[in-house]
Amino acid sequence: MKRILFLLLAVIQCSTTQTVDNSHKTAMDNLIERYKGNIGIKLAVLPFQENAEKQTVEEKQVYSQTFDAVFSSNKFKIVERELLSRLLQENALAQKGITNTSAREVGKLAGADAILISVKEGNRYNFRIVEVQTGEILSYATMKGEEVAVSERKAISILNNKYNCKLKLFEGADLVPDQSKRIYTTNFVSKNTRYIYVDANCAIVDGTANESVNLFFKYFDSENSLINQNKHPLNVDVSWGNFGYTSGWGYAKKSTWEPGEYKIQFFINDEKLDEKNFTIK
Repeated sequence: MKRILFLLLAVIQCSTTQTVDNSHKTAMDNLIERYKGNIGIKLAVLPFQENAEKQTVEEKQVYSQTFDAVFSSNKFKIVERELLSRLLQENALAQKGITNTSAREVGKLAGADAILISVKEGNRYNFRIVEVQTGEILSYATMKGEEVAVSERKAISILNNKYNCKLKLFEGADLVPDQSKRIYTTNFVSKNTRYIYVDANCAIVDGTANESVNLFFKYFDSENSLINQNKHPLNVDVSWGNFGYTSGWGYAKKSTWEPGEYKIQFFINDEKLDEKNFTIK
């Protein structure tokens, strides 16, 4: 009986969360559509302007979804979350809050061309992309916050092991290519393909303590046979809000991959959080 009740709860929470996700997706679609800056600039996605160490579950989730949306748009080079967290700590901004002026300063220190600022005002979230040097607003969007229920976010985070991870694939040599040189795709040509790399972008949806986890990237062939597994231990700091990890596997020589259908599965500890199919032609 307890198991049945738990499953019913999961269905109810997922239904409500879908409404929230749609609302945020609309805001992010507007943000990307209205963007009038250059494509490929370096963007720093900053946490909410108030105390960054005391974000609510709601704010963490919205911030994580925002990070994921701009990452997936392929319009920007994204500043690593760990670097921003360190800069905020070094400048004592994680405790006392981020102003518009200090946000631009952090952007400059991170080497960013623009910053994405998220502000919650009452029941509304405001998002804007600002050019670091001039302060010019390059895009903006809003979302009503009243649709987000904190208790529901906690229920979903339990089902997702506190993370919401997405995978993106690219090809490269034995040295991981710089982010500016990564071409994300799921279709590869054998004669040009060496290593298949994975960018895993994860959100810390909920959590009250830092934890040590193991990241697993598992490669499968067209017969669903495991052909390789990469394991990476990671100490997760909840103050990050987001974190990313890149892993890869393949061959030093081109034309070694056999044509066919493959997939990569991503696990944190024992839970599969995402998978991505790819084709070698």
